[in-house]
Amino acid sequence: MPGQRNIILAFLTVLFVCCTLVFVLRSLNGSRSKTEVQKPKQDVQAPLVSAQTAPPTQIYRGQLGGQHIQMELTRNGDVTIGRYFYDQFQKDLRLEGRPNKDQRLELREMDATGRHTGTFLCKRADELEGFHMDLECDWSKPDGSGQLIAWLTEQGVDLPKGLAIKPRQVYQRGRIVNLSYPELISDGRQTRIFNARVSRLARESLADFIPDPGNKDVSLTVNYNVLLATDEIISIELSEDFYAGGAHPSEDWRIFNYDVRNDREFRLNDLVKDERTFKAAIWNYAAPAINKLAVQLEQADAREENRQPENRGDVVSVDEPAEILAWGFTPKGVVVYFDFAHVMWVFSKVVVPYAEVKAHLKPGTAISKFVR
Repeated sequence: MPGQRNIILAFLTVLFVCCTLVFVLRSLNGSRSKTEVQKPKQDVQAPLVSAQTAPPTQIYRGQLGGQHIQMELTRNGDVTIGRYFYDQFQKDLRLEGRPNKDQRLELREMDATGRHTGTFLCKRADELEGFHMDLECDWSKPDGSGQLIAWLTEQGVDLPKGLAIKPRQVYQRGRIVNLSYPELISDGRQTRIFNARVSRLARESLADFIPDPGNKDVSLTVNYNVLLATDEIISIELSEDFYAGGAHPSEDWRIFNYDVRNDREFRLNDLVKDERTFKAAIWNYAAPAINKLAVQLEQADAREENRQPENRGDVVSVDEPAEILAWGFTPKGVVVYFDFAHVMWVFSKVVVPYAEVKAHLKPGTAISKFVR
């Protein structure tokens, strides 16, 4: 019996030790499991705390001292960095700077070696005098001499990877022709219609420029603006300024709206439900906007001439719609080009917010994402 009792005690001891070991191992595994569950949570949270949204880059086109340029600026707080190039040479010049004490953006221009080659001093938004212009700067050499004016318009470019718009230039010194037009560069997508159509518009501008015989003081300047460029639609404006002789220089626009996905030209009826009611809504907005602009111009002239502004009445009547020559599209609204006489050219281009015409736009089109 004592031997049997000893065997039972030994068995119970072993059983107790085994149970204790199992309990300890389970406790350790449980602690490790909790740690492993919590660890991914910490890894997920870390990027959310440290992640920063990259500041947007704004693209501008315009002219500097009569030469066409393209500029890119990225603003991050007070610091602005970027680059620009002349269409004629397409060699980047680096830019960096910040607002000065008067809150005017001051940018140092540097060449590929880092040498300071010029300075841009840009007006504040409240100082801009030109219409349809987003940036106006005075450029000068590092010593302050050789001052020139740069007028620039922001471009509505939001193209996907694999698509890019680059300038091509026709420069004829003998006829004083300076013409820039866009070329669509692709990594494989079909772009034949875009490039062929825009190239034809450029050739038409050259063909229509017929200077008076013997008149040496003639010129043709054509530059382009990308009104809108997405993965669905590209809207291009060619802006012409020419003098072929006579009393005054002339201005004109040529517009092209391109269906990116189908390599074809957009027609107005692709985007609107009914052209007649759409045009009526356009004019209901445009006529008061034109008359308001006329008042603003008269007030600006009066300030410059140190006199009281005159009440000259409405420039256009809501009851007499002007003929529409062309359409374009921007992120903010429909651009409408009216057929006005030369003396009213400043009123020819009006941007109509999408909110004013959204009831007349087809849903699910290339501009639907901009309609609020």
